[in-house]
Amino acid sequence: MATNNNPFDINRAIALQANHRYFELADYLSQYNNGNKYERQIGYQQIVALRQQGRMYNALYNKANNEQRQAIDFLQTISENGTFARDKSGIINPFGHQYVNILNNLGSNEKQKATTVSVKFEPKVVKKYVDIPLIGKVDWLAKDETYDNNAYDVFLKQNNLTDKQLKSMDGVKVSTVNGVTTVDIKKTSRDAFRLLTGLKNVDTNHNTKGVIDETVTDADKRYYIAGKDSAGNLIKPADAIGTRHIMDVATIYDKTKNDNLDKDFKGYLKGGQNRQLNDLLDQAKALQAQVTGGDKQHFSTSLMVSSASSAAEEQVNAALARGMITPAQAGDYLTMIKRDLDNQVLGGGIGENDIYVSGYPGDDGEDNESREYEKVSDAKQRDYYNNLIKHAVLDGTISYHMAASGDKFGTQIVITPKNPTSTDKTESNTVTDDNGEGPEVARSISIFIPDWNGQDAEQSLRRNTKTRAALEANNMETYDYDMDIPQEGTLRHTESGFSLVGNDNEEVPVSKEDAQRLLNKRFIIEDVTEEAKNSFYDPSTGNSLVTDSQGNINQANYKRAYDNANKIIDIRTMQAMQDIYPETVSRIQEYTQNNMDATALQEEYNAERESIAAYIKNMINQD
Repeated sequence: MATNNNPFDINRAIALQANHRYFELADYLSQYNNGNKYERQIGYQQIVALRQQGRMYNALYNKANNEQRQAIDFLQTISENGTFARDKSGIINPFGHQYVNILNNLGSNEKQKATTVSVKFEPKVVKKYVDIPLIGKVDWLAKDETYDNNAYDVFLKQNNLTDKQLKSMDGVKVSTVNGVTTVDIKKTSRDAFRLLTGLKNVDTNHNTKGVIDETVTDADKRYYIAGKDSAGNLIKPADAIGTRHIMDVATIYDKTKNDNLDKDFKGYLKGGQNRQLNDLLDQAKALQAQVTGGDKQHFSTSLMVSSASSAAEEQVNAALARGMITPAQAGDYLTMIKRDLDNQVLGGGIGENDIYVSGYPGDDGEDNESREYEKVSDAKQRDYYNNLIKHAVLDGTISYHMAASGDKFGTQIVITPKNPTSTDKTESNTVTDDNGEGPEVARSISIFIPDWNGQDAEQSLRRNTKTRAALEANNMETYDYDMDIPQEGTLRHTESGFSLVGNDNEEVPVSKEDAQRLLNKRFIIEDVTEEAKNSFYDPSTGNSLVTDSQGNINQANYKRAYDNANKIIDIRTMQAMQDIYPETVSRIQEYTQNNMDATALQEEYNAERESIAAYIKNMINQD
């Protein structure tokens, strides 16, 4: 087996990612995908994801003009928490250059440079003061402001974060004193941009459920910002207002005036200093939308849905199938998993995640591809569906499924009617108020929530070659790019649909179903090749089983590993035939059941399987 004797160069990997050279990065990482069996599997999935990302990025990039490309590069970099590419003059991307300048200036003044941005969030009850000359500030003459939630909780829900997740981020420190939570964010933190732009909706018009009043256009911020230097000292804002004249008339204490702040907020300015970051983000998103077609209002492509709610449920089902746990134990585990998801919903719902609703979930076996998921944009409707989901938890009428559409991964929630009023599929879904006791679903409703437990869904769905192929076909429809199919040619998508350019350069149209089958063949070959290669490595340590420390091959060990790899290839390709050539397998079964001679079909089946197996074995020999 070929190995790379050079040490891994982290700077090279960073540079490749910074320049969005995803294919090169995937190839480079594949040379160092070492470790035990589990670590190698994780590494391989990351490499697979990088290559898919590269296909989408390159296709999008090729459609864009120079300014749009700069915006796409910027958004790609910040979404990856990556590093901006530089040349001798500095950061190449103008959006990246603006971002760094804005971030450097945030919390700094002419004399002191802020290395940390400190954000203080208002508590649930905000005291109001009256400032009386000669007496000072008193709180018994002014009515306190009381909100539904403390601003820190609003921030977490707006950004789909938990307190634990935020505290675990590099360069982030969270502390709470006197009910006031402070979040210190180092400017070098990879999450700085995400967190600082995530303050956008922490205002008087938002709570943990969402928008309070959709007619409000300029809500008051509920956070305060200051800079801290490298020693952790608070930096006084350059525009701080000095002490007022003693004869000023009594006024309601205004926390926007830096001189009048109480001990909890003294030295901080009212939120909004980070507005430039949000403006920059909006500008870049608008340019990218010109290429992508804007914000998705519906998912018309197929929604890929897993039978499992999470990776944890998949593990339980796998353990049960292998006899590692009893059905009773599996039931207990599944109950706990469901309870965790229910508590997640009851604890804050779906936050500010996008919501896509389909009126009928196809509970009679109807294909998911026939359904369209419309985006819920209206604030009141969002609150309504959030409430609907919570009541479904309490009623026990909810189920969860990992799902994906295109490059969006998340969760499908299905709410079934407690008392269905109709089974007529032609009727539209209706929802009633149930006498103020909460909404009651009269028809089944399916809801897709991108990014809600999306990482779990992505890892799971990518492990299955069939779902991976369906997702890839959807992405090809969206971005119009080609895919090489081993032994077949090039799969292409244009405005006219899918086509296959054979090795003889003849182009023939193919259905989306056949396109998915061809893509599945490619991914099966890739996965089986990777699994077979693992035969040459110790599953516990990742060390080579066939070479010594000097790289010399032990021929006996090599033959043993190679024979084992061949067995894996033969077994896996046989298992894959149902997916790759379903018609051939189906015809053999039909002939056999009807006592017909299936010899010719069986020979065709064997030849196709052996051809794929030989292709994989040849790839291993080359490696």
